[in-house]
Amino acid sequence: SRPRQFPAGVGNTSGHVGRHLNDHIQGSVIGYLPQLYGHRTYNDDGYTFGVMVPRFTNTYQKAKGFLRGWEGRSGSGKGIDGQIAGFGRGLKDTIRDRYQARISLLGFGAKLDNPKTFVELDPDGRKDQYGMPLARIHSAYHENDLKVFADIKEKFTYILEQAGAESIRPSSAPAMPGTSEHEVGTCRMTADAREGVCDAHGQTHDVANLFIADGSVFTQQTDKSPTLTIMALALRQADFIADSVKRRSW
Repeated sequence: SRPRQFPAGVGNTSGHVGRHLNDHIQGSVIGYLPQLYGHRTYNDDGYTFGVMVPRFTNTYQKAKGFLRGWEGRSGSGKGIDGQIAGFGRGLKDTIRDRYQARISLLGFGAKLDNPKTFVELDPDGRKDQYGMPLARIHSAYHENDLKVFADIKEKFTYILEQAGAESIRPSSAPAMPGTSEHEVGTCRMTADAREGVCDAHGQTHDVANLFIADGSVFTQQTDKSPTLTIMALALRQADFIADSVKRRSW
């Protein structure tokens, strides 16, 4: 909204609302393990990710010319090998033989803040079926992001090669923005009101009784899922609000 007091929008005196949108750099490598060919088919999907590989890139990333880093996760189970050639019964038999042998390695990289990545309301005033203004999302990759993506592919391809996997297929490009569902930024917290939207407690610089309690207050994305940090910030914010009410500070 743009009331008379805030012609640039509520909380947007700094012009940073919608800016600094960020999520993960994602890349994956998929392969099939021959030792699992012919494995009987049964319902064993289990957890979405079975293995976590903590960030280890700090040991070499400077030499490879990129900042921050990435963490890894694995998935396995059912999957059809799209590279199988053939037709008819022979094709079906081969698909069935490899159906349980699929393994995937997925990397989540830290994406750097980029002024070309932001969200805004549609400048032409278009609205959705409910009459709400449409959001227009702009996204761009930093050179550092692409180096992180390349490293994910290189390391995971090597791991699957050493495991003896076949039909190894790395991502050809980073996953589409938003794939990770870990978007952060757009209302970042800053000490200087000119550089952001809210302070360390999520209290907006412009409006004393307006607080923001989600991932939009992040200043950067990391290689980790943001959920626990969002919860921790929300708890701290709740304590701050309760204490402020007791003290009648606003």
